[in-house]
Amino acid sequence: MKKLFALQHRIYKSLQVETDRLLGEQPPAIQAYERNYDRDFQKSMSSLRPAKKEELINATRKSDITFIADFHTFRQAQRTALRIVREAVRPGETWWLGLELIPSHYQSALDDFQSGRIDLETFHETIHYDDEWGFPWKNYAPLFEWARENQIPLIALNRPKELFLSSASLRRAKHDTELQKRDQWAAGIITDLFSRTPRSKAKPRMIVLYGELHLASRHLPRQLALISKDYLGRPLKSLCIHQNVDRIYWYLARKNKEHQANVLRLRKNRFCVLSSTPWTKLQSLVTWAEGSASETIHEHDALLTDDLSTSFQDPIDYLFLMRTYGQAIAEFLNIAPAAFESLTLKTIQDADFVDSLEKEGLFSNREIRMIRYHVASNQRIYIPRVNIAYLGSPSQNRAAELAAIHLFRARAHIQEIFESKIDTYFRLIIESSFGFLGSLLLNPRRKCDLYEDHIRRLKHLRNSKRRLDRIESVARKLSLKMLGAERDLLRGRPFRAPLLGRFIDSDRLAPAAMLSARFLGQILGKKLHQALIAEIILPKDIRQLCLTCPKGAREPYREAYLTLLRLCAPARLGPTKQEVL
Repeated sequence: MKKLFALQHRIYKSLQVETDRLLGEQPPAIQAYERNYDRDFQKSMSSLRPAKKEELINATRKSDITFIADFHTFRQAQRTALRIVREAVRPGETWWLGLELIPSHYQSALDDFQSGRIDLETFHETIHYDDEWGFPWKNYAPLFEWARENQIPLIALNRPKELFLSSASLRRAKHDTELQKRDQWAAGIITDLFSRTPRSKAKPRMIVLYGELHLASRHLPRQLALISKDYLGRPLKSLCIHQNVDRIYWYLARKNKEHQANVLRLRKNRFCVLSSTPWTKLQSLVTWAEGSASETIHEHDALLTDDLSTSFQDPIDYLFLMRTYGQAIAEFLNIAPAAFESLTLKTIQDADFVDSLEKEGLFSNREIRMIRYHVASNQRIYIPRVNIAYLGSPSQNRAAELAAIHLFRARAHIQEIFESKIDTYFRLIIESSFGFLGSLLLNPRRKCDLYEDHIRRLKHLRNSKRRLDRIESVARKLSLKMLGAERDLLRGRPFRAPLLGRFIDSDRLAPAAMLSARFLGQILGKKLHQALIAEIILPKDIRQLCLTCPKGAREPYREAYLTLLRLCAPARLGPTKQEVL
């Protein structure tokens, strides 16, 4: 849709301006280096084609070296890299994992940390992590942990800063001389690794996480080919996996095809994974540049959610983000924006706020238990009457979702958290769908649990005795029954909802009902988004069915829910979480 494209592009451009303001003008060497990177994609657009995850993994397993592009401030980039590593590496094989973030002269400290001979604090002090790298450690910690658990050696690849040119020399240098030396350095270490492996051993392979600009065909891959050919007598076979390339995303968006594939093949030895949007990636850079990358040494132990989580000490102004996102969502849907001045934002750092609510006596015991459940399970919740938006572990996705829910509540004038009425369940589905749709307008790559994901998660929860897990299990089972009823409806059969009364009336089961409504709402929100993209429905349909409750019906929200299901029936949901990177 042209209107949505224009809105998203405007957000992206504003973030570019903010990035330039915070980081200043790039040195000529880096500008020239970046132009080489852009040239790669200027030539690739005509040969773009969708590919399956299995095709990318097979190509990784057939290559000597796989380079994965890293956008250092963006946690999604490191998460995708870890998913590729997990899929590609099999037990009993010889693999290395190369990292740009560790200078090569700290290899012994890296080995000591991975083997447990030194702790994290000592490791960071030894390698001068904040000075040498400085990007969020929590982004990279899961890679270190996975490698340690699977006994995969980590290889430090970066050129030590002691060998860098001075800043003044760098400004005077022609083109990308110093950056080229960094590429040569890493290529030399990789070649040396392969030269030291006896031919009698199984073929070794390596996955390298390196800054995205280094992966231009003229940069690190070219240096590796030249150096390995000189020293090994043959060039090592390399593969490049780019991530979230802005030019590719906008090229596809102009053709309304940006949602059609998670993996793209550019040419024989190049792929691109689209797991997020250009503006979400840029927001991570802005956040880091503003100072939110400073973290404590133990942040890798923090509770992280499935979306774009940040640290608990994160100083991002999420209320400002919510206001910005709310205005963008309201503009797209052509509705009046809601006031955010009276809204209070709470995160997991403020989890004890529930005690104050209980003392104030504004909520029933049942409502307090419901709020406590959301806090304990790190779920976002909108609390009317006191105008509190609880983000849990804060993230941009949750901020956008709660901004949309604030719009929904402001128009519906609903003050209750959960009423003992069957129609409350359907109202919560619609509210959740509107919230999830709002977040998808700003991050269309956001995922939710589909039918197969619920089944997979239930297998994982089967033997758990934790109370929170039992509630989640009940919620997912109820969701599966509802999804079965939805399928019957779309096949022309009568819609037979499960017996919801026992969930609605029970203090013990009510949290599961509320969580189930959220699961179903996310799927419906995904359908609404796909239907909007395909122009099966229009923004006015969203306004009419989500924000204007049908009058005269005994269960108005149930009727609105069924109508939305029928309208969105032609929309395709796409792959499950397991099928994408």
